[in-house]
Amino acid sequence: MAEKTNVQIARSWAAVTFKKWRAEIKRLKIGKTGTLNSSFQAFVTAESGGDLTKIKMLYAYYGKFVDMGVGRGKKLGSGNSRLVNKLLGTKPRKEKVWYSKIIAKEVYILAQIIQENAGNKSVSVLDKITGTVRLEM
Repeated sequence: MAEKTNVQIARSWAAVTFKKWRAEIKRLKIGKTGTLNSSFQAFVTAESGGDLTKIKMLYAYYGKFVDMGVGRGKKLGSGNSRLVNKLLGTKPRKEKVWYSKIIAKEVYILAQIIQENAGNKSVSVLDKITGTVRLEM
């Protein structure tokens, strides 16, 4: 089995994460145009700024507000008062958490995969060493 690089792992991970986001967006019935779904992009860079691998994930900016349940004048933490909504003739906004729960889990999974991959590479290197190793002090 060929060993995967961190860049290959990161690209595969981003594709799986996007698939999960799309499923959650569909389940929560977010959007009508598909703009959020089609806005997902991932850029993976190796050895960027001292990082082993850097992953930049982009999506339409308004998706952030849907996740938090804010927008159209509704501020974060302002509550959904029935009386205020009735007086203003507005409907309460409900957060539709499509991003934050999934990304928290997926980042943890990515860390585990990269850790396991590094461990496998170390074992592979040790398996290839033959003969005697001599340390002199």
